[in-house]
Amino acid sequence: MKDRKPDALTDLDLSGVNAGLLYGIFSKALADNELRKLLKIQKADNSGEKRTYYLVKRPAKKCGFIYQVKYIDGETGKALPTKYSTGTNDLETAIRFAESNRETLLENYRGRAELSTLENYFREGSKYLELEKMDGRKLSPLVAGQRRMFMVNHVIPFFQGEKVRYLSQITPIHVKQLKSNLSKKGLAPGTVNMNLHSLKRCLVLFRDMGKTSVDFSGVSFTVRGAKKVEKPRNIYPVETLKGIFSRVWKTPFHKLLCMLIYFTNMRNSEIRRIRFDDMKKTDGVWFLNVRGTKSRNAVRKVPIHPKLYDALESHIKENGLTNDKPIFAWVYPSLFRKSATEMGSMLGFTKSELVEKGICYYSGRHTYKTILTLGNATGIADLSVDFAEMFMGHSGSANLKEQGIDEYEYKHINADTIGNTTLADKGGEVLKILSHYYL
Repeated sequence: MKDRKPDALTDLDLSGVNAGLLYGIFSKALADNELRKLLKIQKADNSGEKRTYYLVKRPAKKCGFIYQVKYIDGETGKALPTKYSTGTNDLETAIRFAESNRETLLENYRGRAELSTLENYFREGSKYLELEKMDGRKLSPLVAGQRRMFMVNHVIPFFQGEKVRYLSQITPIHVKQLKSNLSKKGLAPGTVNMNLHSLKRCLVLFRDMGKTSVDFSGVSFTVRGAKKVEKPRNIYPVETLKGIFSRVWKTPFHKLLCMLIYFTNMRNSEIRRIRFDDMKKTDGVWFLNVRGTKSRNAVRKVPIHPKLYDALESHIKENGLTNDKPIFAWVYPSLFRKSATEMGSMLGFTKSELVEKGICYYSGRHTYKTILTLGNATGIADLSVDFAEMFMGHSGSANLKEQGIDEYEYKHINADTIGNTTLADKGGEVLKILSHYYL
């Protein structure tokens, strides 16, 4: 008997083939076949006209399936990435929905897509940032990320609320209204102005590229007289913190974020700039060179507790991070808030109770100052107020007067003038206090 040729279906060896993968391949083939049938129907219905949409079936529990419509953008000739449900499994009804709603849905999509340019402007590697770089302006990844999130959280939602769909619809009146809107939110004027000036550069560049005809170069994007709404910030009773950082947390990363502020008193923006190579050992004590973000006095060295150092080192290794890159640049306010909420839960406070009592993530910075003062006053350590202020980054004369410290006696003590031996000694005193109250 002659050797017969293997049958493609009956003789195919499927041993070891992932069943889920195989099912997916066959399902896609069936869906593609169904789509081809529908396209043939449409082609016949359209009598050879250029196709402007197509329909696909999607499973539905109640009626078996429903039709979804995917439009072809007449301006670009490309299919939109978004599908719209027709809400029916009747082909004729689905066709009527697709044809009657096409222009409205296309306009909405184009409006959202164009406004998203304000977000994409600040994405890493965007052509807009490359153009800015050619003009001599270079934004760091951290700053670009902050600008992008400001557009996402504040600017784009405002324009959408004003029914602005296209960049060409933005006017100086909208800018004026945006400034007023941001002022009422209680945001820091400096933060608002930096981001609005970035928005101005966006709009000026868009005009040069032909996306808008309005000249914003002479329009003021500066918020004046905006006042930040001060929220009361309180701290946990100091005695309740004993052992909190020796316990197992539900989310280890939340624990690490809370340790950072409670052990170092750094601001959120300073935490996001930390690099592993910012940590240096001085006479047996690890210190972190804080890249101050508020003022020149905020640039300082703070002692790192061994428990925090080990946690940072483990985080670096587990995530394959490099020593010369910011470790927490990707951490945004929501994650800081979540970590504070978990800490509050471990201490027996609900989220609403934390809000009512004015306890938040930033409370860790106030706690640090409180325990340094208590530790020094009760004899746990020999630190003195002036060194506590140095580690807090409060070396300005105005702040000294507020604390009742004579600025001439204080002599603007800082890590660069006191010497390594004194720095290490005082850093060791801080570590004693931290261990006493937290561990």
